[in-house]
Amino acid sequence: MFVVEENRVIIGTCSLIILDNLGHKGAKLAIAENMIVGQECRGGGIGSKLMQFIMAKAKEENCYKLMLSSNKKRSMAHKFYEQLGFQQHGISFMIAVDND
Repeated sequence: MFVVEENRVIIGTCSLIILDNLGHKGAKLAIAENMIVGQECRGGGIGSKLMQFIMAKAKEENCYKLMLSSNKKRSMAHKFYEQLGFQQHGISFMIAVDND
């Protein structure tokens, strides 16, 4: 997990998961998760810098792609990702795992 701090307060975070892969000639793939910038800090470029950092890390790890998912209701987030060069691709599925 990567964090952005301002005055010792976390104002942004994103996790990067690197996965080994048997497809694509063994090239790794990356997943960005929990991309969050504090509401009061949005619009100041923090999210862009954080995502550019994540993208550079994925490239450094020789990943063939970087994926993320976003709630379909979050249209502003979708525009943000598109401005960074991400393209909508496929449909994602999930299931909650009960951890009793």
